[in-house]
Amino acid sequence: MGKKYVFKITAAIVLSMILSVNLLPSDAGAKALNSLSGQEITVKPKAVADGERGYYYDILTEDEKLVYQAYEELFQNFNPINNTDEFYSVLDKVPDVRNASADTISKAYSDMVKAGRASEKRLKNKYNDEESMNELRYNGFFAYSCEHIRDVKVAMVSDCFELVDNLFILSLTNQNNVSTDMLSQMAADQKNKEDEAVAAIKSDERYDPDDKAEVAYLVHEYVCSHVLYEDDVKDMSIEYSKVHSAYGPLVEGKGLCEGITLMTCLLMNDLGVTCYYLGSFKHAWNMVELDGDFYEMDNTWDLDDGRGVKFNYFNVTTKEMLKRDESGDHDRSYVSERFPEAKGTKYNYAYMWDKNGRKTTPPAPLDRVFPATERLVLDGLVYELDEYGYAICKDYRKKTAEVVIPDYVVYGSYAYVSAYIYEGAFAMNKKLTSLTLPGNVLEIGDKAFFGCEKLKSITIENASRLKSVGEDAFKGIPKKAKFIIKGSVKTFKQAKKKIKAAGAKKAKFIRK
Repeated sequence: MGKKYVFKITAAIVLSMILSVNLLPSDAGAKALNSLSGQEITVKPKAVADGERGYYYDILTEDEKLVYQAYEELFQNFNPINNTDEFYSVLDKVPDVRNASADTISKAYSDMVKAGRASEKRLKNKYNDEESMNELRYNGFFAYSCEHIRDVKVAMVSDCFELVDNLFILSLTNQNNVSTDMLSQMAADQKNKEDEAVAAIKSDERYDPDDKAEVAYLVHEYVCSHVLYEDDVKDMSIEYSKVHSAYGPLVEGKGLCEGITLMTCLLMNDLGVTCYYLGSFKHAWNMVELDGDFYEMDNTWDLDDGRGVKFNYFNVTTKEMLKRDESGDHDRSYVSERFPEAKGTKYNYAYMWDKNGRKTTPPAPLDRVFPATERLVLDGLVYELDEYGYAICKDYRKKTAEVVIPDYVVYGSYAYVSAYIYEGAFAMNKKLTSLTLPGNVLEIGDKAFFGCEKLKSITIENASRLKSVGEDAFKGIPKKAKFIIKGSVKTFKQAKKKIKAAGAKKAKFIRK
């Protein structure tokens, strides 16, 4: 007699509890070791495609594949039961249920299985401890969910299962009473938004389908600038399910790490970048393959929080990811433990900056300690780099007439936002005629450009983040100086008012 374990766990709850992925190196015959059985699995790589068995299925043990197949059967022949009580009430008719055999339990569920409302699988091994049962079930479910991102049913319905010795019985439950019409509409809306996102990325002037590193960069930038982190949702609700799936971030612009990671997988793979889903007990993030090397990427932690899109977790190695994360959220769990370390270093953020110049979106700092330095000179510009990830431009030592202050300053493996122009930084510069301020500038200090009598052209790349312009910052510049301000009408008017108050009362202002 086998001891019976009963778990009532919904798909969305599992997504928030255990986040796992199945990744393989690109060389044929890659091997991974199953943490439960010690079984060595040899896998030949396949192309990543949503809606069919691939990497995620191949890396599973034989028993985990059977669990995967149970989900596959039920989702493809969708006929969910009404609630978990309907599933577990079957056991009320079984005498001495706690000591019942697998055959007895199988017989009790036979009618439900025949009706297609449950799936039964006989596993190779027996599972009588909760930890191994959890891992078995989670790995099978996540492999299926990661290969069926477009199937909104996976997140919107719940599941319940029975596991006695080697008998696995699974049912799907419609706890939220989601209609078939609603699921169809959600799937259509999600596909439309997916197509819109792909089209938007392709329309970017930097897009080159043959440059996968650039495509990965653009997807990161798009996701992080279009999604808000949303954790204020009621457990077990429809909204809870949405933010855990790709639907929430794609259609409604809000999601949790699971949904954001799934959205990233969809867009990357749509655009030809091989992308996977990594997970820990606390968190989910991505891994991409570029030129045969792996890079980890966490779009959730790089979301625009009002200070700009961040790139602190873009295309980093596994070691660097763990180094930058002091919380342990990126310690892989379950299936993720089986996969290779990301060691790619070429296509990191510094490389993309060198490649794109100042066209790239400036990052925003994390709330953590950056290496600080009192003085760094780059292209004649003198910076102070602080521990919060900001670069303060304090002086200019060259005599060139045209100055472009970069969006950010790369120092080692860190990117510092060019957010501040120090007081008097360019004061009384007699050579300066043209100035481009960075897209992430927050403050311009007192008398920053005081007395720059030849400064006739000033461009502000993104005035929406400009919070203050110091006293007399532009006093003494030519009366017919031209300010080109990029941003909305509201942003333009606010910036114009601040600049005029700082001494440029008769200047000409143009919005772009």
